[in-house]
Parts: sequence; C-alpha cells; structure tokens
Amino acid sequence: MAPLKLVPLSSSTGSVTTADQTITRQLTAGSGFHSSNERCLFFGLGPVDMIEQVQIIWPSGHKSLVQAIPANATLYVSEEHSSAVIDVEQQLYSIPVELSDPQSF
Repeated sequence: MAPLKLVPLSSSTGSVTTADQTITRQLTAGSGFHSSNERCLFFGLGPVDMIEQVQIIWPSGHKSLVQAIPANATLYVSEEHSSAVIDVEQQLYSIPVELSDPQSF
C-alpha cells in the first residue's frame, strides 16, 4: 500500500487524486473539551507510485493544488506559500503549489 501523509498547517479539506480514484479527508482543530486530533491526513492509496494531484481547500475558501507527487511521502503545505515541502524517504524537496482565491472557482 502506498500512503500519503498530508500535513496542512491549519484546518482544511484535502483531496488526493490518482489514476483510479479520488479520496477526500477533512482536518478539524479538535472535537471536544480537552481533545485534539493529530494535525495530518492519511490517505491509503493502494498499489500506486504517483499521485496525480493533491488539492487543499482552506477555511478561507482559497485552494492549493500540488501535482505529480510520489506515493509513500509526507507533504507539508501552508495556505500562504506558493511552495510546499515534500519528504520522500527522509529527503526534503520544495515543490510548487498553485494557489487560487475563492472568486476564481
């Protein structure tokens, strides 16, 4: 199984698209008094080597889109930046992020 770990820096909704499927997960800040959730989203993708795209929708309505990501990686994304950091087998790389505002969709 090829997982992707997505680490957005705030609450958001993340979608991962491969050749066969699109999976969507939502990250929330917490679910009750004195509770917390791990601040990342995990996507189990099956036997794939490449993820076509990852789309993050932020609470502000802005979208971030990252394309052509290897599976078995951790992707760190923030709403304010036009690049993200990807960790592939403990090697860090900077990759471009397409940003859009709420009026453009």
